[in-house]
Amino acid sequence: FDYGDNQVTTTRPVPAGSYEVHSHYQAAEWMPCDYVPPPLIDRYNFESAEDVLHEAFFDLVDIDGAVGVDGESGVLQPEWFESEEGETVMERIVWQEGQLEMELSPATDLLDHRIDFIALDGSVSLRLDFDDAVETVDDDDAATLAWGVCVQPWQDGDLLMLRIAEGIPGDGVKATNDPECLATSPEPTATPMPEPAAQPTATPEPTVILEPTVTPEPTATPTP
Repeated sequence: FDYGDNQVTTTRPVPAGSYEVHSHYQAAEWMPCDYVPPPLIDRYNFESAEDVLHEAFFDLVDIDGAVGVDGESGVLQPEWFESEEGETVMERIVWQEGQLEMELSPATDLLDHRIDFIALDGSVSLRLDFDDAVETVDDDDAATLAWGVCVQPWQDGDLLMLRIAEGIPGDGVKATNDPECLATSPEPTATPMPEPAAQPTATPEPTVILEPTVTPEPTATPTP
């Protein structure tokens, strides 16, 4: 955020909430041995994120060839959140072969919400719209949400923060919802155009050269 001629940026994702930044001034000649707490210059307030439903931190692990987190193989804290429909637990989040899956128990209506996967440098590695998810609900009222994501968004060992909030996804890496992942689809092969058939060359007709006609000389008549 900006204030006046100054700008404050964060190097790690800041959890949702209201924050107050205190601005101090310290001259270069103030040495540590003579340090005196500088006077407070100003206070600045900012909101990290708005309309957030849930945030959680987790370490990604390898789960049967998939990269993600579940109740047994990784840490997702906290793994449950409260919505208008009650308490919901995120049982599993994995990416494998061009598809990301999230399992919620029980099924919860998250339409008009987005989900951001945020790296610890603050960048968003993946941003999805819950309205785009393909949802399957089993007999136990557990839901599996699936998105087509062609590019693997994270690797085993990455640390991420998950944020579920209201609103459209906006910019970022989004789902394709293509059952055949674009990253593994073969490139289309161009069909060669047939060469035009060679036209036969016409044989030139021989040119007739007309010889000039010889005019006979008149015969002299003898004089009697």
